[in-house]
Amino acid sequence: MRNKNRERQLSSAAFPKGIIIPLLIVLSLLTSCSPAKELNSEYELGFIETTGSENTGYITFCGFSGEKAVGIELDVGGILPWNSHKTFNNHIYLGANGLDTQKDSGIVLEINKDNGEVVKHKIWDKPITAIAVSENNIFVAGNLNNVFQIASYDKKTQAVSELELADSLVLYMETYGDRIYAFASVLGRGQNTGLIYVIEISTMKVLAEIDISSCGSLQLDSCMAGDILYFTCNRSIEDGLSTFIYGFNTVNHEILAYDIGSPFPFQIEIDDDRLFISHYDPVNLAGNGMTVLDPETETYSYHTLIDIISQFEIYEDKLLTACFPGSGRTESAFHVYSLDSLEPVDTFPIALNHDSHYLVSFFVK
Repeated sequence: MRNKNRERQLSSAAFPKGIIIPLLIVLSLLTSCSPAKELNSEYELGFIETTGSENTGYITFCGFSGEKAVGIELDVGGILPWNSHKTFNNHIYLGANGLDTQKDSGIVLEINKDNGEVVKHKIWDKPITAIAVSENNIFVAGNLNNVFQIASYDKKTQAVSELELADSLVLYMETYGDRIYAFASVLGRGQNTGLIYVIEISTMKVLAEIDISSCGSLQLDSCMAGDILYFTCNRSIEDGLSTFIYGFNTVNHEILAYDIGSPFPFQIEIDDDRLFISHYDPVNLAGNGMTVLDPETETYSYHTLIDIISQFEIYEDKLLTACFPGSGRTESAFHVYSLDSLEPVDTFPIALNHDSHYLVSFFVK
């Protein structure tokens, strides 16, 4: 069954971990709302651009041929990268930190993909490093003055509770079922010490801490198939080239390793029991490889695509990729491939609304 835009069904001295501090005072101005936009029902893509020099951003909606429909202007800057953009019940959620000089906005934008309505959720006054979403809650991770926390924010009441994690900087997290899986780098325990925190959504209690230090670092994406949580590691233990992805058995907590032969596993998607893994170096902003892996047989094939894969999504029978500027490149491009053959079908340039902004991600309606 095709995976449409990775919709989740429920899916940089800390206090002792496991302590939850309820915030009894609901923050003022927690939620604001912008008027709905008249969106062309034919639009299929949304491109998000941001800047850290001012509190502005844009979303441009268009079709698969690149024709623009309408744009939405946002009043917050510093929008986080693609793996902190979550789609849930046809709403997309974007974490935003505001100005680079302050990084204190602590905002999550909720955008209705049907009508363009924007709701602004003010979670806290700290930098956000990752977000996740469930039916009733938004979860944000962050750090201020070496206090590392995950906050649970109720979308209806705006009540917030905070879970403190000792010396653990969460850079990516996701919800699957009634659990949060938070991937953290643990400071002060040696090089590339990593954990998966398994957290119960309803209580915000840590149910398990899984040591994944042997897997390397920079766990940036995941997908769930049955009881197995597959995730990427972009760097090896020695902070060198990693050619592995991993599977975490959520029942018996076993870690499975899959050598896919090529370095820099970055983003991962599942379609018809096949895992699609992009190869991209986020330091040098380079990489145009795609591996298709059958985890049951551990067989895989490697494909060289026609452009850098800054981000990809699976949509129906298409593989969609975007190349964002970097490493001397000033133009962005969008590419459509056949999902079965990975042969290119279409391409078009991505035009920015403002020269001072940069593309940070795209999404599919």
